[in-house]
Amino acid sequence: MVDSSIMGTVSPKCLRRFVQIAGRCVHIVPKQRPAMTEVVALLQALLELQEKSKDFAQSSGIMSFPWKMHKYFASNSDQSGTSSPKSVENNMNQQELMTRDLKMFTYNELNLATKNFGKAAFFGEGSCGKVYRGWVDNFTYSPSVSITKLPVAIKKLDRYKVFDLEMLNGVRHPNLVKLIGYCLESGCLYVVHEFMRRGTFEDLLQRGAVAGLPLLKKVKIVVGIARAIDFLQKTWPGVGQSWLGRHMILLDEDFTTKLSDYDVGYMVNGHHRCAYLDTDKVQLVLQCDPSGYEVIFIEVVTGERLYNLHRVKRIDGFFTQSGKESLSHIARLCLEMCNDDDSELKMLTILKEHDKLIQRSKKLVA
Repeated sequence: MVDSSIMGTVSPKCLRRFVQIAGRCVHIVPKQRPAMTEVVALLQALLELQEKSKDFAQSSGIMSFPWKMHKYFASNSDQSGTSSPKSVENNMNQQELMTRDLKMFTYNELNLATKNFGKAAFFGEGSCGKVYRGWVDNFTYSPSVSITKLPVAIKKLDRYKVFDLEMLNGVRHPNLVKLIGYCLESGCLYVVHEFMRRGTFEDLLQRGAVAGLPLLKKVKIVVGIARAIDFLQKTWPGVGQSWLGRHMILLDEDFTTKLSDYDVGYMVNGHHRCAYLDTDKVQLVLQCDPSGYEVIFIEVVTGERLYNLHRVKRIDGFFTQSGKESLSHIARLCLEMCNDDDSELKMLTILKEHDKLIQRSKKLVA
């Protein structure tokens, strides 16, 4: 049922979500009801979404509903109406994390999605914290215990310096791992990303799986990485000097390639950590820039893990001595053309001309 006085003034999408929020607030199980701070964030998100629909309503001759959230909802009081230093801090953190594009998960939802953060859900641990795999509904992102649903990666950050969602939403790209949502619980920040089923480029490379890929799939991988690097350099100052780890390159089932952890690293450190280059120019320390991309490009094309610059120069020299362009040069071309509509076709054409040499380069003595 909808009040006839507001009929037609609320977009169907927003109206449906308002009803969903109301339903959660009167859930038969009290523990499943959202906290007031979550309700505030969800309503704020919907109000902003409704603002986007206002132009459509006006162009259709419909008077838009004058949505406005009173300052009361953004106050630092807890649900009992009293204030305390802890409640003020928690509510300030919740206000900081508000966004219209991300889902605010409750801890209970993540607990359900990961089956109590059990051993079966534990996926690994990095410098930023532990990673778990969970399952959510494909459309609503509600937690699910069924492995037929959408898998997600849940990272528990025991510490973080900044969580600027306004900025993070500005660095969304098809070749960056998607940030789906977050949860703040007892001082810990949980961030939820899409799960990339084929894992990391580093693991595939070490297992020899990259070497056996068809050239078409290799082209898809290198173009995807190029697009991500190009986008990051243009939109996120300082990322060019940061680390380009092979474990940060993830692949999905169809070999769509995405870079990860640049958002998490920024949250934890408050800035992009620089990759300090080896002054002797022997060890390969890869940066998220053209020089780092050239190495990754050669590794994808040849399927060989490169451990030092001498090997890179050896492979490039083999191609130039054979009258062809070096793979480093082709990598730079790929970066330049990666955003063209036919970039994959162009790169496939170029690499086909080098395919025989690529196969022979694998037999070069280190």
